[in-house]
Amino acid sequence: MSRAPPVNVLRSYLATQLRPLVLLTLAVVALTAPIAYLAMGTGNVREQAQSTARLIARSMALDLRDRPVLWRYDAAKLRRHLDAHLDPALAMRAIVTDHRGIQLEAEAPESDRTRPVWGHATIALEPDSLDVWVEASTEAVLRRTAWMLLGFVGLGLLLAGGLYFVPMRAMSRAQTELDELFAKLEGSRRELATLNTTLEAQVQARSAELSSALQQLEHKEQRLRTISRRATAAAEAERRALSRDLHDSAGQVLTAIRIHLQRLAVRPPDDATLAIAHQTMALADQAVEEIRRTVIRLAPAIVDDMGLRDALERLVEDWTERTGVHTVCAFDGLSGPDRLDTSHEVTCYRIVQEALTNVAKHAAASTVSVHVHVNAEEIELVVRDDGRGFAPQASPSGRGLTGMAERVALLGGDLEVDSGPDRGTRISARMPRDPAGPAVLPSGP
Repeated sequence: MSRAPPVNVLRSYLATQLRPLVLLTLAVVALTAPIAYLAMGTGNVREQAQSTARLIARSMALDLRDRPVLWRYDAAKLRRHLDAHLDPALAMRAIVTDHRGIQLEAEAPESDRTRPVWGHATIALEPDSLDVWVEASTEAVLRRTAWMLLGFVGLGLLLAGGLYFVPMRAMSRAQTELDELFAKLEGSRRELATLNTTLEAQVQARSAELSSALQQLEHKEQRLRTISRRATAAAEAERRALSRDLHDSAGQVLTAIRIHLQRLAVRPPDDATLAIAHQTMALADQAVEEIRRTVIRLAPAIVDDMGLRDALERLVEDWTERTGVHTVCAFDGLSGPDRLDTSHEVTCYRIVQEALTNVAKHAAASTVSVHVHVNAEEIELVVRDDGRGFAPQASPSGRGLTGMAERVALLGGDLEVDSGPDRGTRISARMPRDPAGPAVLPSGP
């Protein structure tokens, strides 16, 4: 993984941006002061030449008023007069010309100066006029400007070098730090790649373990469901067998006892024998009734014989006659001949049976409704009363509600109890119609 090119590109970009700035700084520092000095020095020399020309013009004007003609022929005196006003430091040269441009002195020195500057003044005479020209040299200014240029070029090079190399040096340090950082990042990336590979292997291994455990759990759950259904079927079969035994043996015996007692009662025995016979018949009737109730509680044969709908209608009708409480029973999605799974039918019957028993014992209700709703996915059973109600959180759990919850839970459903003081009770049970669900029902009613 190459890391140098991005940094080199950044350095090249920085160098490209700095070069114009460095050149501009060098030009400004090196040229500004010398050019300004040259302009000012040249202006000063020109001003001095102009002042000298005016001074010579005023001096000559005074003399020419007294001797206006002789000055044309006394060139040597004119030359001395001119030289008296010239500044040797500026290597000045002065000449005087008439209105036709002819020099008045014959011995004026020739000019060998480079870039001279001139000053000019006019002497007004009658009828002619004279012009005084003063030439001054700028060589001293040029030399000082050249030396100043060299100095400022050096200063400009120093500043430009600092302006260029300081950022580039900082960039070099940044490049070194970036190289170290990228090296660390590369090491971290390799470590992360190794950890990622290891983590993937661990995740795969863990996933395989979880998958195996899930399969084992599903297998065990399936076996538990099968065993539960078999146990439920066996328990119900045992209850039916016990019911038949009670009905066929004890019930028949007690019935025979009652018949014999009836025959005994029709004889003309004494009063004591008659009283005993009637007492025996009453006890036999009580035993037969108790056995009948036990048979119904052990195995609701009516569910097997008539189906859930008819069995619940019969149960509600008998309960209404016994308690006098107005009861409404409604069914959705379940007609008379329709049958559900045996476990679901028995569970629904037991829940309604237990709920009605609780209403009769505790609710003091005037109206009770039983509603069964069946669709393709679930069975919903709702028992509602308008009795005194209770607080489910504050009330200790009774065996009836616990048994109903256990039955519904074993079928994969939920039981909800909604109640409160003076607002009645609503018991709602929801169970899936999947017959493969667990079906271990409590042995009690």
